[in-house]
Amino acid sequence: MSPPAVVVIIQARMGSSRLPNKVLLPLGTHSVLAHVVRRLKQVGSIHSLVIATTEASADDAIVTAAQELNVGVFRGSENDVLSRYYEAAKLSTAEVIVRITADCPMIDPMEVDRVITAFLERLGTPDEIDYASNQAGTDRRIPHGQDVEVFSMNALTVAQQKATDPGDREHVTPYLYRTPGRFRTRLSHYAGADLSHLRLTLDTPADLQQLQAVVLACGDDASLEQIASYLEAHPEVVALNAHTQQKGLLSDSDQRRQRIAGRLLLGRADANSEIGFGHVSRLGALLTAWVEHGGRAMLLTGELRGAVRQRLVDAGVRIESIDERDSHADIQRSLVVAKESQAAAIAVDSYQYDRFQLERLRELFPTLSMDDLAEQGVSTDLVVNQNLNFPADRYGDVKPTRRLLVGAPYVLLRPEIRAALANATTSGTDDPDPSPRLLLSFGGSDPLGLTLPIVERLLPQLGTAKLIVMLGPGVSARTKAELAKQQHPALSLHEDVTNIVPLLRSATLALVAAGSTAWELCALAVPAMLVTVAKNQLDVASALSDTGAAVHRHWSGSESADEISASVLELLADGPQLQQLAQRAQKLIDGRGVFRVIDALLEVIDHRQAKP
Repeated sequence: MSPPAVVVIIQARMGSSRLPNKVLLPLGTHSVLAHVVRRLKQVGSIHSLVIATTEASADDAIVTAAQELNVGVFRGSENDVLSRYYEAAKLSTAEVIVRITADCPMIDPMEVDRVITAFLERLGTPDEIDYASNQAGTDRRIPHGQDVEVFSMNALTVAQQKATDPGDREHVTPYLYRTPGRFRTRLSHYAGADLSHLRLTLDTPADLQQLQAVVLACGDDASLEQIASYLEAHPEVVALNAHTQQKGLLSDSDQRRQRIAGRLLLGRADANSEIGFGHVSRLGALLTAWVEHGGRAMLLTGELRGAVRQRLVDAGVRIESIDERDSHADIQRSLVVAKESQAAAIAVDSYQYDRFQLERLRELFPTLSMDDLAEQGVSTDLVVNQNLNFPADRYGDVKPTRRLLVGAPYVLLRPEIRAALANATTSGTDDPDPSPRLLLSFGGSDPLGLTLPIVERLLPQLGTAKLIVMLGPGVSARTKAELAKQQHPALSLHEDVTNIVPLLRSATLALVAAGSTAWELCALAVPAMLVTVAKNQLDVASALSDTGAAVHRHWSGSESADEISASVLELLADGPQLQQLAQRAQKLIDGRGVFRVIDALLEVIDHRQAKP
């Protein structure tokens, strides 16, 4: 009988709430991931190595690193890590799987080999097992960062088919050992001295500092025994990360809920008929996700009405109007409300505040700001800019206590878009008519009045296509009245839509202003032509166009209306290009951006509360 195919699957991703991009950080002369791979290649009992990463664009860097390390790579779900393991194992024709995480750069090859042997030596005997590990949570003799799990493909298949708990899907193996008797399991303890008090994993900046000291002193290939001896002789190195708490087996969502625990997040966002409601929609996504996890949220804003307001109210966000015309009175009111409500943090999406006013907020409260123009510097604890490929150096110097969250991994999606992204449905309409459907939307207020001239030019040229026009609550009464006069069978008007997902998903192509809707279309894989109507939209549209995820057009008046109409009809007829746009767009968005931002904000809140 030939030995089973033993495949090591290393789970790795760039996203990390505590230490972003940690797996590719330098550690001595190699990256963290390279250390893991180099060490695992020394394990004699394995047939192959596979790195299992996600489909998020941020993890393209891991694919490149895997190729440079000459290791196979599989891309799957970011959140459903169990399915990622299962698909990677199936593709690798694995019969026995070894689970290692990429944040364990000091993983000991001999310890990995030992646990694999403990599993294999029972195959074909009455004592055969389904799962073996060298730790069982707190029951361990090894340091954190030396965990090894070995299990059969049969057991993994059962878990993939039957596990429903979010923690089981996220952490891969709890379904195999959580319920006694469900599977045959074995705990194979490390035979050396009890080293469970040590921490050799990478999850925080303090962990990185300690690991750098270990590599510098012991070298790249030091054994567990050699590292333990060094740490025993240098308690000051052990102390570097002794305060760090190991993450538990609760799902990320449950951990987030525990940390939020009823805290209040105060939001301040611009909104009026001149600029529209994009700031509120974006910040509202953060506030509603905060409420979803057991928190409380309040929004201070200007002129807000219609479905945008109602969605937030229905989600549990309390709304209070504020006078945006006087920034001094504005910030005074914000601080009064923050103090009276005992806000845990303030989140700002406003062009009304300058950097000095933002610094003032930060002096008193943990503060996050949305800044997609890099005009305010890094004046708050966190600055979020969800624009793709935005050059971070435009913000200038970043103080050590502050963070920039830049790029598509931090796109804030409201709950209905996140839910639609998680749902595999590909169409939002039951209409059997195969005619192409062009969706048109220029924001909550269409301040430049684009809708009417574009519609007037499109209607005579539509052919068999349908034109779906979405009108926000701030669109002028004149525009609505003129559109209502357009008696055309292909035209449908939708005013102040509560749930836009079905309309977005029904579209063959969308012609929209390059605001928050651009990201929602990307998430739903709807091809888009983006029209820039404001300065803060230029970076969004340009970056998406440069990556082939959307088509970009500028608005400059009546001539543009003719040009844009002609361009969008030409694109509507180009099926292959529409398909390419949709595929490239969807790869950019994983729907987790709002949670990454919340996790980063919680780190700030907890850190500032811990300071004397």
